[in-house]
Amino acid sequence: MCSSPLGRWQCNLKSVTSTIPIVFVAVADPLGLGLVQSLARPGGNITGVATMVPDDFGAKRLEILRELVPSASKIAILINPNNPMHRLNFGEFLARTAQRLGVTLLTVEATAPDELDVGFASAAAPTCRRRAGYG
Repeated sequence: MCSSPLGRWQCNLKSVTSTIPIVFVAVADPLGLGLVQSLARPGGNITGVATMVPDDFGAKRLEILRELVPSASKIAILINPNNPMHRLNFGEFLARTAQRLGVTLLTVEATAPDELDVGFASAAAPTCRRRAGYG
């Protein structure tokens, strides 16, 4: 069963055929979307290129940012709450990494360009939401 929160086309393709090969390009997390059984062995007739491995890349980016700015006590991430990939890519593992690094992870939400200024202002405000997880 495909659990893709994106457009239903991925699920539709998967359910239409189990014999015609399907190759995807630029899918951030095909495992999280339910398109493949594993990255090493996708199984079935679907394979392709994953553009992001959430646990490794997101945590590593946070670690690199912390190395670049060792005095940072708060780090904000900009997310679009309407983008299902953000739920997959910015889950609990980022909160755990931030905790391990001794920083507070703040969530800044924006769904459209006109919301960016408000989002950035909220990141600088002392009352910005502390990130406890996303989903």
